[in-house]
Amino acid sequence: MIGDPSGKSEERVLLTDETVEHNAQQIIKGLSAVLDFEDPRTGAVIHNNAEWHTQMSAVTWMRDIGRHFRVNAMLQRDSVKKRLETEQGISFLEFSYQLFQAYDFLHLYRHHNCIAQIGGSDQWGNIASGIELVRKSTGDFDFYQYFLRSDDRDVEQLLKSFTFREVEEIRDIVAEHEKAPEKREAQKLLAEDITVMMHGQEGLRTALDATELLFGKKSGPLTAAEMLRMAGDAPVTTLSRGDVIDQSLVDLAVRIGASKSKGKVYPHNADPGPFLSIQRADLVGLLRPLAECRRLIKGGGVYLNNERVESDTLRVEAPMLLDEKMLVLRVGRRNNFIVQVQ
Repeated sequence: MIGDPSGKSEERVLLTDETVEHNAQQIIKGLSAVLDFEDPRTGAVIHNNAEWHTQMSAVTWMRDIGRHFRVNAMLQRDSVKKRLETEQGISFLEFSYQLFQAYDFLHLYRHHNCIAQIGGSDQWGNIASGIELVRKSTGDFDFYQYFLRSDDRDVEQLLKSFTFREVEEIRDIVAEHEKAPEKREAQKLLAEDITVMMHGQEGLRTALDATELLFGKKSGPLTAAEMLRMAGDAPVTTLSRGDVIDQSLVDLAVRIGASKSKGKVYPHNADPGPFLSIQRADLVGLLRPLAECRRLIKGGGVYLNNERVESDTLRVEAPMLLDEKMLVLRVGRRNNFIVQVQ
C-alpha cells in the first residue's frame, strides 16, 4: 500500500487492494517451498501489517509513533537524499515509509515476541529504525525489569555479552549468586549495568524507584509524580470530573480500556498472563466487558493508585485523586492506565 523508496529513482505506482492481496498470496506460495507453516509449535507465521496499520487513526499514529522520530535524521537516509536530488523529489507518503516499517517491528516485538529482523543491505536503515523505536518505546522500568527477570541459566552469558565487567569478576558474581539464587543478585547487577548504559543514571534511578513503588516496599500515600514515574509511558485518558467522581470503578475501567483499544492498539507494556486470551478473542478494551473486569478485581489483579482494589462495587471519590488531578489504574504487574481529571 505504501512503497519503499529504497533503490527507486521515482515514486512507486500505487496498487489496488486486490493487487496487493494477490501479490501477498504469491509471496506466501513461494515461501511455502522453504518454510513450514503447518507445525503448531515451530511453524512459520505470516502477518499482514495492514492488520494494525489500517486500524490506527492518524492522530494516534502521530502521537504514539511520530513523536519518536526526528526529521533531520530521516532526511539523512541515502534513499531519501538521492530522491531529494531528483527533479521529482519524494512524497510524504514514501518519506514516511521508514516509520511504518519501524512500527512493524515494534508491533511484532510487543505482540509476538519477535526479537530479530532479516533484510537486505538496502533495508539497514529501516531495520535500525525498528530497533531504535523499540528502545524508545520501552520505558526505564520495563527495560530494567526485562533483565532483572533473566533466567538463572542465562545470567552469566548475559553479563559477559552486555556488560564491561571482567570475566573473573563475572565468575565471582555468578558463584555468589548460586549460593542464594532467590536474591537475584546477579540479575540485579546485570539490569543495573545495562540500564545505565542505555538510559543513564537517571534512567536507573527511575527504574529503581518504580520497582520500589510497584512491589510495595514504599508505604504511605503516593504523589502524582511518583505514580507517573512508575507508570512510565502508559496510555493517558483525559476525562472530566463528572465522568470520574462518584462513578463505578468497574464502569470507568472498561471505558478506559475501550478508549485505548480502538483499532486493536494495545498498551506498549501489556504483558501476557490474563490478557492473552482476551487479545485472541478480539474483544473491546484491555479490561474488556464488565464481567471480565469484576473477575480480575475478585482475583486481586486490579490496583488503583498502587492500592489493590478489594471490591467490584468501589466508586471513585474525590480524595482518591492524586494531587487532585490524576488516577493510575493498574492491572497485574505492568499494565498501567493514567487518567487525567480536568
